[in-house]
Amino acid sequence: MAGSGTLNQERFCASGGVALCASSSNDGTSFDPAISCGNPSHASGVARTYVGETKAALAHFARSRQLNPLDTAAYAYWTAIATTHFFAGNYGAAHDALAKALLDWPDAPTALRLNAAVCSLLERDEEARGCAQRLRALIPDTTIEITRAHVEPFTAESPRVLQALLHGLRQSGLPEGATHQAKVTRLRSV
Repeated sequence: MAGSGTLNQERFCASGGVALCASSSNDGTSFDPAISCGNPSHASGVARTYVGETKAALAHFARSRQLNPLDTAAYAYWTAIATTHFFAGNYGAAHDALAKALLDWPDAPTALRLNAAVCSLLERDEEARGCAQRLRALIPDTTIEITRAHVEPFTAESPRVLQALLHGLRQSGLPEGATHQAKVTRLRSV
């Protein structure tokens, strides 16, 4: 599907904890208004990231920024950019975007989680451990198992991405199994 220019089926994805249903056209504007976010270009970028259309995703994020340059959730924008670069295997660019996300919201769990993995993959071990520790301070039950359950449905078309994320998180020191308090919930795409 990568590079196909359009999404051929409905996709469910998560961005900032909001579920989005995207059935987009090339311009990123064909969304069900009942369930899409206020910025269809951003939502399309997220959806395109998850199906491996990273160039199109980055273009849609750029359009999103043009349409809403004063967006108060800069961390969400930069985390989405970082996620797209992570899907593309461009960990340096992902790290740069995550630095901007964490500048806006230093305790953003999604950005901390991704940065722990990215830093590990870039062999920035101390920074990776620091992100994992901050993440665990915020969400003590965060583990590899819980992360896998949450992320796996969104990486079905890119198993390499899931493996890279989990490898980086293991290297950062995130524990493997669920703690006694943790409840693993598997998200489903319909």
